[in-house]
Amino acid sequence: VPPPQIDQLILPHRVKQRDTDTQAWRPGVGVPVVGHIRRTSDARKEQPFLPPNGGNLTLTAVMEISDAPEDGTTPRRCRLHLHNTLNVDTVKVRDDERLLAANFTAAKHLALSKKSLNLFKWLGLFYPERALADCQLYRMDVYDPKRIPVVFVHGLMSDPHIWLNVVNAISADPGLRAAYQPWYFLYPSALGIPQSSAKLRDSLRQMLTHYDPDHNDPGPKNMVLVGHSMGGLLSRMQAIDPGDKLWNALLSDPPEKLRISDATKERLTQNLRFKSQPEVKRLIFITTPH
Repeated sequence: VPPPQIDQLILPHRVKQRDTDTQAWRPGVGVPVVGHIRRTSDARKEQPFLPPNGGNLTLTAVMEISDAPEDGTTPRRCRLHLHNTLNVDTVKVRDDERLLAANFTAAKHLALSKKSLNLFKWLGLFYPERALADCQLYRMDVYDPKRIPVVFVHGLMSDPHIWLNVVNAISADPGLRAAYQPWYFLYPSALGIPQSSAKLRDSLRQMLTHYDPDHNDPGPKNMVLVGHSMGGLLSRMQAIDPGDKLWNALLSDPPEKLRISDATKERLTQNLRFKSQPEVKRLIFITTPH
């Protein structure tokens, strides 16, 4: 990771964590740090899926020091390397391949901070219109075309901080870490299920268009959605093709006979008539009413 892309380096011991949080780390070479990227207007243009509280990367800092010059007067050159330890496990030291030290918990704790996300829970419940601007998918790691996106969808009166321990578990397991990349969907839970599921559907398409416009990346073709409670219902709506069933269950007339504006008609059609998402290959439900 190029250091100029990082706005702040945070040592893991400065990140306050609860005793009940899963701790995931490993010993090795280097100093584990969190690389924080501020969510500025410029950053949002370049990285539209950067979380509301900014990006938090799992990095390890390694200093490379050149050999001493023969004249004894020229200063030795130093170069700082920031390795993304979600993708890189080892580093070459002289002629040896050494395991990189890593702290997988600190970055995810900042990314899924209850302090920063808890306000959205209440705002989305009582004033959903004020939370719509932040309603979308967010990535927690640097996008990897080979890793399968796992999209976590929270439930009613909740927010993404509930997924901290499971995301930690994915990051700490070498096999899961190599296969999956965690994302989350943030939405105001006071919205109706058809509206929220339509926003999830649109955000999934935007993510694919942004990162894989040519549909060549193997990871996004096998997406996994994990939904808790109402989030499970939103997830299920990505994998079904209801035809006219939802429309007929709620409305007695077809779209062309409704006396409503074109904009309202378009929204209703998007919410009630849709196709399944072919990239969604697996759904996982947690206490979801069916």
